[in-house]
Amino acid sequence: MANFAGKAVAFTCSTDAIIPSWIYLSLADKFHKAVAYYDFKTVELLRLDLWKKQILAADFSSYKDQKVVIRARSDIPESLYLLAAGRLIPIVKALMYGEVGMPKVIFKRID
Repeated sequence: MANFAGKAVAFTCSTDAIIPSWIYLSLADKFHKAVAYYDFKTVELLRLDLWKKQILAADFSSYKDQKVVIRARSDIPESLYLLAAGRLIPIVKALMYGEVGMPKVIFKRID
């Protein structure tokens, strides 16, 4: 268990095996003291969940009434952009997307 200490763990089954439900209870028993987070899903979905938790827990108050550019990246899932926009639109003066030199204006509050 020391190898998993403080880490996030994704449990998944990649075959058509029949796994009894009590196995997941046993996994929870073995891992709950050692790991930071665990769930039954793919590694990609686990990463997405962890990013969402980070965005939801983040303090965006320093962006109040600021112009904010969310950098365009092809490796960022669209759901994270939606979540970030939902958190930022109520507090920022302007929300933009793209590269810093040529961002596209998404939202602009007119006072």
